[in-house]
Amino acid sequence: MCKQEQPQVFMTRFMGDYTARLSSEQFADLKNRANRGELYYLPDIEGFFDDPKHFAQLKALCGYTHPAISDRCREQGLDMPLFTSLPGMKKFAESKLKLQFCDICVAGRKVFLCEQLLYSRPDLDKHNKSGDDTGPLAEANFKGHPLCKFCKQRFYDSNDLYKHMESAHEHCFLCRRDHPGQYVYYRHYKELEEHFQND
Repeated sequence: MCKQEQPQVFMTRFMGDYTARLSSEQFADLKNRANRGELYYLPDIEGFFDDPKHFAQLKALCGYTHPAISDRCREQGLDMPLFTSLPGMKKFAESKLKLQFCDICVAGRKVFLCEQLLYSRPDLDKHNKSGDDTGPLAEANFKGHPLCKFCKQRFYDSNDLYKHMESAHEHCFLCRRDHPGQYVYYRHYKELEEHFQND
């Protein structure tokens, strides 16, 4: 696949001798073909499709849908609403289905929204503190979101916690020089000043 940014893209599932080859004039006419119903058009990505299944799959990835919400609605006999925003989807999942997204994962885990995990309240607490027992994060050896002991705020991973500690809290440059593998932080400069005076 070409990695150069394009104003619009034509996607086909047909490979080999059956792959459509488009001239620049035909490519410019994609929108007209979509208007005539010859192609499927996904405006979110300026994409044109000749296969309805492929179109539906990518549309689901680009929209506010989630298989766990669809399944739970079907089980409970609820109509599946059409979500237009993440907050609306989260509110429905929490109020009607008693399921929650991990906001830290939604912000930090690089997957499509439909691939994010949903949790019950107790499972979300366990996820944050010690990780998951099953699923893709358990397989990746995820052990929970690390906590800043000063701010009581959790971060996606140890790299994000480290960035936070370096920017929001203090460390002793003398101790760091003597013990480069140890990361000792102080809540604010006043605590660091006390460390200088006492140690």
